Amino acid sequence: MKFFRKIRQKFFSENKFSKYLLYALGEILLVVIGILIAIQVSNSNQVRIEQNTMNSYYTELYTTLEADIKEQNESIDQLNALANDLMRCLEIINAKKEDHIDEFKAKIGSLNTAYANDYSMELFDEFMNKGYLSKIEDPQLKRHFESVKIGLIRGKNWDEVLDSDYVNNVSPFIQQNLNYGDFNLPSWLFNENDRPKGGPKVDYSKLFHNLKVWNAIYGRLIYLKSTIKMNNGMLKALVELRTALSEIS
Repeated sequence: MKFFRKIRQKFFSENKFSKYLLYALGEILLVVIGILIAIQVSNSNQVRIEQNTMNSYYTELYTTLEADIKEQNESIDQLNALANDLMRCLEIINAKKEDHIDEFKAKIGSLNTAYANDYSMELFDEFMNKGYLSKIEDPQLKRHFESVKIGLIRGKNWDEVLDSDYVNNVSPFIQQNLNYGDFNLPSWLFNENDRPKGGPKVDYSKLFHNLKVWNAIYGRLIYLKSTIKMNNGMLKALVELRTALSEIS
């Protein structure tokens, strides 16, 4: 600093104002350059820290997606089993197979299912909520994240449609035409000893000629098949995202 001060004093003493002005401008320019370099270094450090954080998310997501994919596969298997039950009910009704009433009673309980899509991807939501999606530089990886995001939104919206159909159509139909006591209820709900028995008898042979029964089962099967198709799309998006993350991790 003494060196620069001596230069300024020399210019003043020699009345070389123009040279002093140039020198002052040069000194200001050096200060500005120094500030810009400091800002650039700070920004570079911030970008590096942020990228390290994103890489940590990638590693954790790669691990958690394995469980998400497993749950999705299990959900699709369960939905396919329910769809097969309802399809079999329609076959029995269509063929008027009264000797298959016991089988019909065993499978019609699949009508009493809401088919909710329970997507609990907290780590993924955390990543998205922090705004990291816009900072992904790889266009393919970004597209995979967007596909999963869209799948989650569609799944939640579709759940509302399913719930509305169940509350407004399926549940009232069951209450008016069937006996819950005839359903194969899950063991965690009732064991064989404490399960309520009896109630009004249902003439299942008459149900085979009831258009409302046919449409209730058929309509729910349509919703169920749509859910399976949507879940398969979500499964594909999850697998593709995990594959893309494996190339980074």
